[in-house]
Amino acid sequence: MPNPYDLSPAEFLQTLESSGMFKPAVIQKLQKLVDSGIHPYDVLGKITGGSRLNKPDRTPAQEKPMAPVLKSFDLEGVARYISEERCRRVVVLCGAGISTSAGIPDFRTPGSGLYDNLQRFDLPSPQAIFTLDYFREHPAAFYELAREMWPGNYNPTPTHYFIRLLHEKGILLRCYSQNIDYLECMEGLPAQ
Repeated sequence: MPNPYDLSPAEFLQTLESSGMFKPAVIQKLQKLVDSGIHPYDVLGKITGGSRLNKPDRTPAQEKPMAPVLKSFDLEGVARYISEERCRRVVVLCGAGISTSAGIPDFRTPGSGLYDNLQRFDLPSPQAIFTLDYFREHPAAFYELAREMWPGNYNPTPTHYFIRLLHEKGILLRCYSQNIDYLECMEGLPAQ
């Protein structure tokens, strides 16, 4: 096959189609990309890990850095931005960082993370406490950890109150949390 970039996107797609390597549904999807100005090899090369062959005319332009949007990266800065810009659909993505100030350890921080502090259970690996096989053999370890982390043992943080406030103001579209501490719901955020 010649260098894909020696062929126009349509010519390259025709070569792929005539080779019989792809199902018609794939060719149709690639045709849509060609119609929008994308060379099929740009997509296929990424999927297959293929190298990008001599394409000096197709290198992406350098991105220009954006000016900072927030004056500060704390609750006050976020609240100011929401108020000044009149945001009406806010999506919150949160993780362990919003609960560590309540005393709940994250998983991986060396020294204070949950995985570093599970040695007392004599686990084969820190993640074992969350596996069904280990639980079946040693349920007491999981139950002890669950008792320590049980809802009601910790209080919501200012960030949890802030998320609830967004909900009460009617501007919280979604809150996606990877936390298992239930503090968002304890603070009054609906589970849905």
